[in-house]
Amino acid sequence: MQHHPSHQNMLWTGLFSIVATLCLNACGDVSNVSDPLAPATTGPLTILTASPLPAGTVQADYNVTLTPSGGTPPYTWSLAPGSPALPNGLALTPSNGKLLGVPTTATATSLTEFMLRDSKGESVQKVLAITVTAAPTPLAILTNSLPPGSINQVYAFALSPTGGIGPYTWGLKSGSPFLPSGLTLSTNGVISGTPTVTSTATHTFILTDATSQTVEKALQLPINAIPPSITTTTLPAGTFNVVYNQTVLVTGGIGTLLWGVISGALPPGLSLNTTNGNISGTPTSSGSFNFTLRVTDSIPQFDEQNLTITINSPTPPSITTSSLPTGTVNQPYANTQLTATGGAQPYSWSANPALPNGLTLDPSSGVISGTPLTGSNGNSTHEFTVTDSTNPINLQGKKTLSLTIMSNDTPVAITTKSLPDGKRSESYAATLAASGGTLPYTWSVTPALPAGLVLDPATGVISGTPIERSHAQHDFTVRDATNQTITKELDLEIKR
Repeated sequence: MQHHPSHQNMLWTGLFSIVATLCLNACGDVSNVSDPLAPATTGPLTILTASPLPAGTVQADYNVTLTPSGGTPPYTWSLAPGSPALPNGLALTPSNGKLLGVPTTATATSLTEFMLRDSKGESVQKVLAITVTAAPTPLAILTNSLPPGSINQVYAFALSPTGGIGPYTWGLKSGSPFLPSGLTLSTNGVISGTPTVTSTATHTFILTDATSQTVEKALQLPINAIPPSITTTTLPAGTFNVVYNQTVLVTGGIGTLLWGVISGALPPGLSLNTTNGNISGTPTSSGSFNFTLRVTDSIPQFDEQNLTITINSPTPPSITTSSLPTGTVNQPYANTQLTATGGAQPYSWSANPALPNGLTLDPSSGVISGTPLTGSNGNSTHEFTVTDSTNPINLQGKKTLSLTIMSNDTPVAITTKSLPDGKRSESYAATLAASGGTLPYTWSVTPALPAGLVLDPATGVISGTPIERSHAQHDFTVRDATNQTITKELDLEIKR
């Protein structure tokens, strides 16, 4: 049987198609082979990365990997439908969840919604915030000059950085002069301490930021010596003959200070302590006293101040004696001390007109003494003056007092005519009186007074509380200073 060639071709074509089909079904297509499915991980599919994402910076590399969990790897990352785009310059790698790139513009917080899909087609979405900040300005030291300091004065100043990325660290450049003794530079840029030496040195400061960028700047730090300055401009007034104590105050200066009066003079009686500026003493003259003080330190530097101390006069003296005792012609006068207060002691005394003949006033003690002479009896009025020792103008006090000098030719006499009656168990008092003779008087009585009563021999006072009835005559005797005596009988009755 003959076969037609076209029929044979068709047969072979069919057989080839059948073999090809069997081969494809047995071996598969390589270009479309999928990786075998990975084993499932524990738990549901989840995006672990927390919001917000680390902030980015314009023109700075950004590299953050999102973290998946659960589901069945491999994973595929993408932005969720409708999500805002990533900041300019950033891209998301689908296979590993990396956010890579270099941000080109600053972006306020963007809420980007990311999608994670596993190999089984499960998916989850999560919104993560991301912010891109502007590129930092170049690192620089803003401080252009340092304020001067002074020896022995506290110093504190903070250097100012700008730009770069904090935190910053400060230091001195190698080879730069050390800061003046007493000062230190902290790593946060604060120069502080108390300098102990003068300086005009220039120091090179280095600023380093968090990315190890560095800049430096040379700055001079002058440390000066503060000259002394007298801060006391006025001094309180003093009082004549009263202790004065006041210290003149000063600031600044180096080392030991020395004080002196370079013109004028302190009030007499006052002196200046040359090591501490204290003015003290007891003024011996009143008035206003002008002088100039100078204080000098060990460099030497100095300051001067014009000052005045006024020394006031004290309160004028005042005579406090209120009366003078009576005297008797040719009898010693009881020494009498005049007294005064105020003013400045010692006092001096005088009387005008002069005291009766025989009496004197001691000008230094103020004691009146002597024996009035015959003819000096009578009453006289005298103005007494006390003068204090205030310098240069003495202060005075004056007082007029009366002085009686009795004649001793009048016989002593008892002038009491009768005594009042008393009552038993009731308080009794009566005073005997006398005249003439020479004071003082001395009293006595016979027979004795009723029980409970006594006679004061100096004053002639009968007093006490009688304890029984009595009615008797008593002889009362008075004796004067010249031993003249007189006796008088008086009736004293003490009733029931």
